[in-house]
Amino acid sequence: MKKLLGKTLLYLSILLLIPYSYLVWQAKQGVDAFLLSHDFGAEINYEWLLLDHTGNIVLLEVVMGEHRQEPILTADRVNIIPPSVFDLLGAKDAVIHNEYPAYISVEVLEGNTNVTEKLAGALGLSYQPEYLDYFYPKQCLTVIQKEIKPLRFSGAANFTVQRTADVSEVKFKVKSLDLANISGSLNINNFSEGITGGSFVSDFAVTLSDISLLQQNTQKCLAELNMDKQLFIESSISQQIEKASEHLLALEENAPNAVAQFLFVPQQIDIAFDIEEGKKFSQIPMDPIYQVPEKLGLGLILNSLPLNVIFDQVQSETLVSEKIENTEPVDGIDENTAIAAKPIENKVLQKYQLKQHIGAKISLDLRNGKVVEGYIQSVNSRSLILLQRKFKGKTVAPFAFNDIRKITLVNPEK
Repeated sequence: MKKLLGKTLLYLSILLLIPYSYLVWQAKQGVDAFLLSHDFGAEINYEWLLLDHTGNIVLLEVVMGEHRQEPILTADRVNIIPPSVFDLLGAKDAVIHNEYPAYISVEVLEGNTNVTEKLAGALGLSYQPEYLDYFYPKQCLTVIQKEIKPLRFSGAANFTVQRTADVSEVKFKVKSLDLANISGSLNINNFSEGITGGSFVSDFAVTLSDISLLQQNTQKCLAELNMDKQLFIESSISQQIEKASEHLLALEENAPNAVAQFLFVPQQIDIAFDIEEGKKFSQIPMDPIYQVPEKLGLGLILNSLPLNVIFDQVQSETLVSEKIENTEPVDGIDENTAIAAKPIENKVLQKYQLKQHIGAKISLDLRNGKVVEGYIQSVNSRSLILLQRKFKGKTVAPFAFNDIRKITLVNPEK
């Protein structure tokens, strides 16, 4: 009797393994076809493919990277969750014909990378450690952590496909103790054409909370350099102005202080991207960082405070006032020479005269051939800060004296 029972159980197990093995084979055919037909910037391989008791695909020991090079990404486990186990049947043909189920979810557990920049590049994004140099106080740059190495995370993405409109609505969440908690959503239009085909992104929004990277950097900066809040904020503002000056950029008037206040207590960042219709995901311009807002129409909220574009290219303007020619250029002026003079309209100003004209409208002839107009906000030994009316508001733009050929005082507006 025991032998008969044992044989019966054995045969039942074999019979059950047949449909399980068939479903595993179908799932593997579909996954392999998808990985082969899409360009992720690197190869993606896995050691094992299983099905769990609910019919979800389980990939174990997943590796993304080039042959014999350091992996871009490793993950202990990736779960692929279809609407039904029956969606596994004919999975390969569905991939080939871009006929995806109406809903699918992907979970990455225990992801890890030591090459954050390469992983960002593979996702069509851009991250450079030098980005933090634009905002943190200069004296902090030697003590803060810029490279996120290693970056450990777990995350999930849900894809809902509207077949009639050929749009996939994507909602995602990523949790990383090394970076932040990230959540967001986007639409992938022309979804059936694939990421490397004619698909393009719209309605892209992302939120970063519990931003551990910035929190740890700020605390480390304050502790090791014995900085108080006022010194930290003033130094951050100074660094932003200096970086803007290096790249001939304008700063939204309230942005430096808002960014500095945020860095002191980095809680949450909300970002909305206004991406040009038809632009493929791989074509989204994410570098250099100071050109991202201009190219993407970036909407930014720091700790619930809406902020206009932080950096923007200084725009040239055509002068409408006369200039006095045949005058000495700005460099070569003796800074120690003091000439008491009343403000003179329509006249080229020398460097030592600028502080007498704070608030006055001037034009700058730059050595690169551009002409810029604005109002003098402040002057120091190396540069002047120009106030301009932009973004339906005001911006401040620093200009190094070495980049200025001539400064002309413009007639006051009547």
